[in-house]
Formats: sequence, C-alpha cells, structure tokens
Amino acid sequence: MPTTEDFELLGCLVEADIKAGEPEAFTLVARPGMGGYEFASRRGWPDEAPAPSHLRVDELEDFGWVRVTSSTAGKNRIFAVTSAGREGWNRYVAQQQHVPGYVDLDWTPAREVLERIYRLYRDQGAPERGVDTLPMASDPDDGKQVEALIRELLRADLLEDVRSSAAGPRFVRPSPETFRRLAGWPADTATEALNELVAAFNTQIQQTADAGEKSKLEALRDGLLGVGRQLFLSWAENKTKGLG
Repeated sequence: MPTTEDFELLGCLVEADIKAGEPEAFTLVARPGMGGYEFASRRGWPDEAPAPSHLRVDELEDFGWVRVTSSTAGKNRIFAVTSAGREGWNRYVAQQQHVPGYVDLDWTPAREVLERIYRLYRDQGAPERGVDTLPMASDPDDGKQVEALIRELLRADLLEDVRSSAAGPRFVRPSPETFRRLAGWPADTATEALNELVAAFNTQIQQTADAGEKSKLEALRDGLLGVGRQLFLSWAENKTKGLG
C-alpha cells in the first residue's frame, strides 16, 4: 500500500520530467564513503532535494510507477517514470484537491452529459484524442457536477478515458455501449427492443404539447434508461427464449 511519502517521491519525479520538458531516464548513483545518493546529469531535479535510495526506487517499481532499465554496482539504478506512475500521481492530486459538495447523480443529468459528449464527438469528426471535457468541467455553474458525472460515466463503461490530467479525466470518447444506446449500433435482441421503445418515447415526447403529459413520458423513458433498464432486458430475454 503506497504511503504519503511514496506519493511525494513520485510527485518529485513527475515534476522533474515536466521541468525537463520531456520524460527522461534518472541515473541514481550511490556515494561510497559519503552516504546517501545522487542523480547524475538529470535535468529538472532540484539541486537542494535529496535523491531517493535504491530501496525507494525498487519500491516504486513494485507499484509499477517506475521502470528500472539498469541496476549496476549493487545500489545504482537507471529508471524512468511509467505512464502508470504519471496516472497514479494525477489521481492522487485529484483526490487531494477534491472539495466535498452535493452533486446530482441521477440518471437524467448523467444522460444529458453523455448525450452532450456524444454529439460533440460526432460533430467533431470522431477525433482519435476524444472530446475535451475541460470547458464543461470549468463551467462556474455546473462544472463540479459535470466533472463528477463524467467520472461515474467512465466507471459505468459508458465513456472511455483517452487522456487524463492532474485534475482527472480530460479527453474522453463514447464507449461501444453508448453507441448502442444513442446511435442504434448492433445489439442483442433485448437491447434493440429497448432502443426501439426509447425511440418511440422520444417521438411521442416531441409530439406532445401538454407539459404535464410530456413530463410523465420523460419520466417513463428515463426509468427505462435508468433503474428499469436491466429489468426490461431480463424480461425481454426471457420472453424471447419462451417464444423459441
């Protein structure tokens, strides 16, 4: 289990890469007779900061945060920060910066965020890097909630994390499940039936002028997309098996 000290060392290594302008290898050299360690010719590492011991480096390797490419003279190490190390540091920073506060995690606002990201991805030509979520997460009115919903949509496998920053997910794209839900991509019979039913609800909602009736239809549709989804799919699958 990583300690605070482990994360602090990882942060120093990541920061050194940032200051150097690009990831570089660290050459750790033990100082015989003098005690301690030093980095040989490493850009970005502060001169006043002590270098870690070879045991600390080996510990970070056990976490998958660094990759040791050479181990010589017993205590010398040549290593570099891995992508897992950078992601681990980003997550740690995000956790430390988190400010508690209420967010609405109901399916209706989550669906709106998902549909917004899907439309952006579609309208921007399905960029390989995904959709930049920073403008949405930076909105002074609902940015905190959007950021929380994006994290939960990722956890629900409705979005894919293409690239993260220290603040959390930055570039995301719709998952195959989202394409099935929103773009009608091939799915199993039960899912196709659910998609058709939701599409029928959407059509009826658009054609309904009465606000009260429209609200009821939206609630029924959202129920099918939310807590009622699995119930409907199970029912449809059983019904299909029974017909067979």
